[in-house]
Amino acid sequence: MDYSKLTLLKNKFRLTRKEFAEILGVTVTGLDNKLNNQTFTVKDLEILSSHLRIPISYFFGEKYTSVAEPIEKYGDCKDCLKKDGIIETLKEQLHHKEKIIAQLNREIGVSPPSRKSNSG
Repeated sequence: MDYSKLTLLKNKFRLTRKEFAEILGVTVTGLDNKLNNQTFTVKDLEILSSHLRIPISYFFGEKYTSVAEPIEKYGDCKDCLKKDGIIETLKEQLHHKEKIIAQLNREIGVSPPSRKSNSG
């Protein structure tokens, strides 16, 4: 584990030693002991990872470029791909329902509603 990344994160997120310790549920002395003795546990890293919204692999050498950028810029997008998939599924379902409505309208002789143009 790269312990220097802990200091980088603390500084990047502008956390005091007390705030950093509170995230981990320890005292400042406890935090100092963990840093000095290099005794961070996987649980500690999971807590930091979750709280700071960074991948746990960051602590083990993976580059994480968004640490240099504010998280607020991108929001919490852990499930973006999943959400994109849901959106696509809903679009397909909507398209399918519109086809059914058009077919039923043709069967009962109802003209489809005219679509208004946004150009004027």
